[in-house]
Amino acid sequence: MLSLLAKLPNLTNLTLPTASELDLGFDDGPYCGNYYHGEKGRAFGRSRVVEHASVVETAADMAVKALPALKSLTIGDTVVDLTRNREHEDEGAILSMAFPWTGRLEEYALEQFPL
Repeated sequence: MLSLLAKLPNLTNLTLPTASELDLGFDDGPYCGNYYHGEKGRAFGRSRVVEHASVVETAADMAVKALPALKSLTIGDTVVDLTRNREHEDEGAILSMAFPWTGRLEEYALEQFPL
C-alpha cells in the first residue's frame, strides 16, 4: 500500500487502519474480556500491549520512510508525533517519532492492565 501512496509526493496527512489490520503479524488477540481476568490474564494483556506498540512503531517507521512529506500520521487510534528537522523541513527530514508509550512502555502497559 505504501508503494502506491509514495506516488503522491504531496501527501502530508495519513491515517492507517489499526495494527491488527496492517498484515504485519499482529492479530490483536482474543476479544473475550474473561481472557484478560486474573493475574495471568492481565500479564497476557500487557504482553499484547507491548506487541501492539511494536507493530505500530514498525508501521510508522515504514510510512515515514516511504512518505517523507508526512506532517501527521495516525495508526488506528494512535497519533504519532512527528518531529521534523527545521533546517531541512522543505526536504521532509523527520528526526524522531513519539508515541503515547515512548520512554515508558512498561508503565503504559501497566496502565492498560494493572497488576
